[in-house]
Amino acid sequence: EKTRFGERLNLELDIDDEVLESVIPIFILQPLVENSIKHAISQTLDNGIIRVSAHKMGDYLSLTVQDSGRETVRVRAKRSDRVGIGLKNTQERLSVLYDDDYEFNTTDSELGGFKVDIKLPLQFAENNDD
Repeated sequence: EKTRFGERLNLELDIDDEVLESVIPIFILQPLVENSIKHAISQTLDNGIIRVSAHKMGDYLSLTVQDSGRETVRVRAKRSDRVGIGLKNTQERLSVLYDDDYEFNTTDSELGGFKVDIKLPLQFAENNDD
């Protein structure tokens, strides 16, 4: 996508060192980033930002994907004919994997567009090098 959009796509990573080795479900962030590309970057000729963040919050991992697009939560909600499959599938996967021990919220981004916040139990892979 960087090749396709060039300077229009700016990816910012804000990841705490202490969570670099944490384990998250495979491809859990991919549909969220793809949504940002589809609904933010591809919809304007301006340069856009997608920011992915990961931070420790007690015993939980906070993951955020947000963009600088023009579509806020309110704007996307008005497009009821195009239900967010990526958002729905992500939330359903989290529910299956974590039961009630997770949070999934959508809000307006401080970058101007859409923001998804996920909070999961903080987990690290077991080291079997014994």
